[in-house]
Amino acid sequence: MTNPHSALPDDRASTAHYHPRGDSRHLNDSSSPTPAELTDCLFFSPEDGRIWLNDQRMLLLHSSSFGALRREVIERLGLEQARGLFTRTGYASGARDARLIRERWPQADAAAVFRAGTHLHTLEGMTKVEPLHFKFDADSGFYEGEFLWHHSCEADEHVGAYGIGQDPVCWTETGYAIGFVSGLFGQLVIFREVQCRGMGHGSCRVIGKTVEQWGDVEQDLRYLNVSQAVSHTVAAPTPDSPAASRTGVSEPHPLVAPVRRSTRRCRPCNALHAHPPPY
Repeated sequence: MTNPHSALPDDRASTAHYHPRGDSRHLNDSSSPTPAELTDCLFFSPEDGRIWLNDQRMLLLHSSSFGALRREVIERLGLEQARGLFTRTGYASGARDARLIRERWPQADAAAVFRAGTHLHTLEGMTKVEPLHFKFDADSGFYEGEFLWHHSCEADEHVGAYGIGQDPVCWTETGYAIGFVSGLFGQLVIFREVQCRGMGHGSCRVIGKTVEQWGDVEQDLRYLNVSQAVSHTVAAPTPDSPAASRTGVSEPHPLVAPVRRSTRRCRPCNALHAHPPPY
């Protein structure tokens, strides 16, 4: 059986004039897209072994299998390169979901469109997202948002393998937030996990701001840019030696500066439709 949903318009569909502005304080629960409307985009086709989220093919994967893959990547590549790989994977997913929302609900309230990412991230099973507040104005280049992540799959798997550490571990989820919000906003918005269950907190807390607002984004860009190679492989953590104590971060690669300049301001259509960084 084929995908029952009509295909989205071509990725090159114009979003150049989309200049979103909104505030979560002005939202109500009935603003589209609602969780129910997003759930209607999910379709199971057992006859031909496919699952669709609108026009995107999806997978059901055991959390424990994701954890096993994650452990092997860490052990083979080291913490820093593994973190970059999973951050970029999350970024790709978030960027695709941003396109879905913009094309399927082109006339929706901007704040509701941005909130839809929290619903999709929850629907896809990675974490339960609780928005605390977010506010944005693309014309002035301002974005600020704060969210809680409950029951993070990634934190569960990391703690199960390595125990509590000193660094945040929800790399895929952080990449998703960056990809989704940046895709809609038209400028690079960096999210940082300031509290994490992998560090012993009750829930994970993330804060998002633009590159200009953060100012010091070199390390964040290293995880988004595959060319930022670490100078040495970092030994994988063990339960007796938590991940955070062995990060071994190298000095920023010289390419960080031009990457930072090129991502400071981009047209919304480029941010939404450009291919995610290769990995």
